[in-house]
Amino acid sequence: MRIYKFLNRFKWSPKLQEGSRTQMWIPDQNGTGRGKWVDSRFCVLHDRDDLFQLRLHALDKYYENELLLFLKFSLGVAEVPTIDDYVILWNEWVSGKHKVALAECSSFWEYMSKNWNSVTEEILKKNIIMLPATIISSKGIQLVEKSELFIPDDLQLKKLFTSVTEKPLFVWYPQDNLSSLSRTKLSEIYASLGVPKISESIQFDPSCTLSAGREFEEVDSRNGLIGKALIKIVLGFCANPRMHMQVEERHKTAKALLDISVVLTDDPIEVSYSLQIPSLEKMCVKTRRMVLWEKNSGRLIVHKFSRNKQRNNIEFVTDFARAVSERLLPSRTDLVDNLCKLIQMGFAFGFKEDAVNFLLMTENLELPVADQDFLSAAFPPAAKLSSPISYKRRSAMLDSLTTQEIPTCKRTR
Repeated sequence: MRIYKFLNRFKWSPKLQEGSRTQMWIPDQNGTGRGKWVDSRFCVLHDRDDLFQLRLHALDKYYENELLLFLKFSLGVAEVPTIDDYVILWNEWVSGKHKVALAECSSFWEYMSKNWNSVTEEILKKNIIMLPATIISSKGIQLVEKSELFIPDDLQLKKLFTSVTEKPLFVWYPQDNLSSLSRTKLSEIYASLGVPKISESIQFDPSCTLSAGREFEEVDSRNGLIGKALIKIVLGFCANPRMHMQVEERHKTAKALLDISVVLTDDPIEVSYSLQIPSLEKMCVKTRRMVLWEKNSGRLIVHKFSRNKQRNNIEFVTDFARAVSERLLPSRTDLVDNLCKLIQMGFAFGFKEDAVNFLLMTENLELPVADQDFLSAAFPPAAKLSSPISYKRRSAMLDSLTTQEIPTCKRTR
């Protein structure tokens, strides 16, 4: 250390050729006066999270801050580990079957997040084949090939598929209170590395399982579920410049909703989802819905429920908004959630005229004149702007709907 202080005092700097390395003295921390010489490429000034203590020597453990600057600028010691060091470390964890701790994983991906750019992306794409996955049973981390992982953008689907297998299926995210790492940013990184969303990876069987010979109770959709307020929301949403939807297509979309046949059933509506994973046979799960827009028959099938079950009211609104949104925007899955949310808010406000107008205004949505004319023709002035939960033959199911707080819809095809 005295030698380095002497060299620093007289501003000594060697003439290093490109690619050349120097030897660094690493003192024995036991105070014996002994130590060893190591190549400077295995040294850094700081290893703040001690991730590299088995690979690199952090010089701030041995030298004063004054000397650290000298070692950096005169001897070319890296200030912190480089991205290449991180990639090597990650692959050592993979090959050594290292049990990655939560703190280690957080530190690694925090670095990637802070230094994320096109160069970092290409390096990871070429050199990393395994990513962290959450072990549901222990909340631990397991490194899994990225081709077998999914981004859990739909929590209901995540719950369905994790209930039928112990194999980790979903990429890892840190606990919010344990890391400064943004979940949104980490999702972007995972996606750029080729990890698909679960909502875009499942196959959905739109045919429902009902008892053979079951009779349906048909309702007047125009005076029932499909009211003027709902059509106004759909037209306003489709008129958004982001949709790039011409007036003829908007009217065709609205007419599909107006012409739908709505039927009620006492039977549970059971639907199937399947997921293909390279190392496993196709996984299939079943779940129940309260509303389903049948693709082949063009019917909107609605499951009756008891007026005393408020939880079912929320499920009904969620399923109804999702069924309508997905059916009307089959090629715009990126905007389905937005329309779903608007429809849910319409339910929450009772689909009253002033409330719907205010809702559209707050979302910066406005009906062009052509759409206003279409709406007036579909619902003549004598028809009131009614809630989609009132019709001539009011059923017990629709009677029990209440204008309560509705959660954000996150279901899939």
